[in-house]
Amino acid sequence: HFMVLEHLDLVDNEDGGATVLGNVLKDTPQHLQEPCLVAFELMKFGLLSGEPFVELPDRRFPEQVHYPTPETATERSKGILLLCRVMSLVPMKLKNDMWNADVDFDLAAFHSLVRILKRTLRQL
Repeated sequence: HFMVLEHLDLVDNEDGGATVLGNVLKDTPQHLQEPCLVAFELMKFGLLSGEPFVELPDRRFPEQVHYPTPETATERSKGILLLCRVMSLVPMKLKNDMWNADVDFDLAAFHSLVRILKRTLRQL
């Protein structure tokens, strides 16, 4: 387990003490530790930002979602994207009922990255 913590830069490899991120995670309430760890790792890779995702030339985003491009995104829309992405990392308590709302295109794309990261972290 210590090697995993060392690879995640939560434990210093020289003296075995906690790094700044390790101390922050240690002081985080238990129910928020996993979302915070995921947020730290996303920040390390530059994936936790308010920048809209860029479409690939051969895989265009559907016109119906009106997804902003990096050129058309305003500071307000970037802030909203960042806030929604951060808050989506915290587990929700849902009613025991069928989902009856729209699915947000940006959060669906963001959580595909989150799933990949969580799967990788579990395999370390």
